[in-house]
Amino acid sequence: MRFRFRIPPDKGADAVSFISGLGFSLSRHNAVNVLKREGNSVSIYDTGTVLCELKDDLYSRTVIHYFQNFRIDYNDYVRKVLGIEMKDSWAGTDEAGKGDYFGPLVVAGVCVENETAGKLFISGVTDSKKLSSLEIMRLSKFIESTVGREKIEVISISPERYNEMYDEAGNINDILMWAHSKVIRNLCVRNSCTAAVIDRFFASSRLNEMKSMLPGIELHAVTGGEREISVASASIIASAEFMRRLKELERKLGAEIPAGGGKKASAFARSMISEKGIDFFRKFGKANFRLQA
Repeated sequence: MRFRFRIPPDKGADAVSFISGLGFSLSRHNAVNVLKREGNSVSIYDTGTVLCELKDDLYSRTVIHYFQNFRIDYNDYVRKVLGIEMKDSWAGTDEAGKGDYFGPLVVAGVCVENETAGKLFISGVTDSKKLSSLEIMRLSKFIESTVGREKIEVISISPERYNEMYDEAGNINDILMWAHSKVIRNLCVRNSCTAAVIDRFFASSRLNEMKSMLPGIELHAVTGGEREISVASASIIASAEFMRRLKELERKLGAEIPAGGGKKASAFARSMISEKGIDFFRKFGKANFRLQA
């Protein structure tokens, strides 16, 4: 069985010491401590990521129990890593589909507190770009069961609606600012949050504009915002929703749609436009994208 956990990097030595005490042999490879015993393997990365390959025996159950019950003060962690002083509860948002020719633009938000943030952190919630599709779907369900459905908000902008909005706005950042602001407002009103974290997607000159859309909410726009757990959770929720919506479009089209914005997606878009016309394509793809050769 494979398990993924996450601990604060400065707690890695404690974890290595505990597992070594179970009789696991320790070796060091680059930035990873690898511990092995009788077919069980635990890799503890200097970044805090923990990957376990475990059998169903006493050792594996002890290792799983150790990490599942690992306790951290998440507010203290985020203060050290990002320099942010969090409130009692806060929201985080992120998007999916921004770089995909086909499918919707999805913006999601998750509201957390110190305790639930710690649980999500330890359980391996991280930036969705680091996860497989199966891990995204599994963790999206775990996030919902941990925080509760009322603390999740999702906006999915269909390709057709996205194209209309882009024609009006002329750039994607205006669409993103509107969508992120709406998600944050809905979450904060519903859950009495007064703070939010986003992965900065706009120029610093537009920060005050974004803040003006969120009166009464303390906004933290952070470069590499997925390091913060509410943003990482939102990235997973958004990615899971994007994958579901893309599957719906595939069923309507009766064909598999290439993911991303690379050459395969470009070739598929060219073929669709040639055979069906641009109006048909706008129901499935983002018309502002420049097709690759």
